[in-house]
Amino acid sequence: TWMIGEIIVQEAHGDDHGDDHGDDHGDDHGDMEMAHSDEPLMIEISSNTADAGEMLLVDVTFTTMSGESVSHINYNIVATQNGEVVLEENDVHDHDGVVEHMTAPLPAATSDDTPVEVKVTFNGYGMPGEEMTGPIGEVATKQVVPEFGTIAMMVLAVAIISIVAVTAKSRVVPRF
Repeated sequence: TWMIGEIIVQEAHGDDHGDDHGDDHGDDHGDMEMAHSDEPLMIEISSNTADAGEMLLVDVTFTTMSGESVSHINYNIVATQNGEVVLEENDVHDHDGVVEHMTAPLPAATSDDTPVEVKVTFNGYGMPGEEMTGPIGEVATKQVVPEFGTIAMMVLAVAIISIVAVTAKSRVVPRF
């Protein structure tokens, strides 16, 4: 009594099951995959920083351009530091598009000079062993460096020096 439904009865069209509106005889799982394959894919790669000998946590999130989550994602991920592979996983399959990966212990601390480069290659939407759909072969990369790298420290130093210079010229002494 709490459910409401509608049944539409139409004349059969013989062997022609497809029309301009698509095949409505598929399951919800198939319809969901097709909806994703028509829209561009967004891959967000985020991580923390780590010192030498520590493992790095790498989060990978897949969404559509409109921000909707995607499912049945297949991809490869490789992370390197100074040419050394610290994470390599091939044929990863995920159901909700949000995955955490952990690298091997890093050979050096993450810095501007020794970033960790993360590369994700999209293999398609679908279940393993089935035909894949979507922008197969798309690649996303990101370099992991500390939040307060050399450039941030230089900007901070210039700001402090500028405040001191302006204060000295105007002879106004700030009171704390």
